[in-house]
Amino acid sequence: MNKRKREILIVSFLLVCILTQVVGQVRLPVNNMTVRYGFRRYSMQLLDSNKATPSKCVIEVAIPTKQKAKLKLVSSQQWLQWLKSDSTDWAANLILYDLYQRDADIYYGVIKNKKDWLLVGKESEIDYWNRFLESK
Repeated sequence: MNKRKREILIVSFLLVCILTQVVGQVRLPVNNMTVRYGFRRYSMQLLDSNKATPSKCVIEVAIPTKQKAKLKLVSSQQWLQWLKSDSTDWAANLILYDLYQRDADIYYGVIKNKKDWLLVGKESEIDYWNRFLESK
């Protein structure tokens, strides 16, 4: 193989690698300014005489179910980037609560917005999600 063909082959290979990474990336469908969410409360349910499901409050983010399914496939490293970004940290946290149905009572009663979240627990939430996502 001559030098020119080898160079073309190497450049083509590099372009394919770069395009594969770009196309494979998932974008967060909302940011801190556009995220819309609400709460759903579930009452305790008696399953039988010895068993009950506890009551809980969950966050529901207004994004389509298909996008939520895609977001469940996102790497933990990507989630951490979103959680550490000033433009997506709050939205990413809310979406993770929605995706994994984590009890959100504290958001219903104490944390009402990003400002409260920054004061009360952003760092502990990032630590939690990092451990949770790494274990999946």
